[in-house]
Amino acid sequence: MKSGYIHADGTTIRVQDSSKKAYLNGSSGRGATHQGYYWSIRVMKKLVLFDYRTGRSREGPQSILKDYQGYLQTDARLTDASRAGLPGL
Repeated sequence: MKSGYIHADGTTIRVQDSSKKAYLNGSSGRGATHQGYYWSIRVMKKLVLFDYRTGRSREGPQSILKDYQGYLQTDARLTDASRAGLPGL
């Protein structure tokens, strides 16, 4: 990402899970979904990247931002998770 400023955020999503059964009437049965996480990275006015993860650990943002040099705008949760091991921020 070649930008001196990006915005990042994480959010939870419900994900359909083919390994879990749904009811025969087509409705999603209990257990038919699991909770996943999207990390969204926005390079101002150009690009939005959505990265899906099964957990909310720091490895998600670290793998995306490992070579990034510049300013990161985010909430405290993502900042704490992503800054560890990222000297360019």
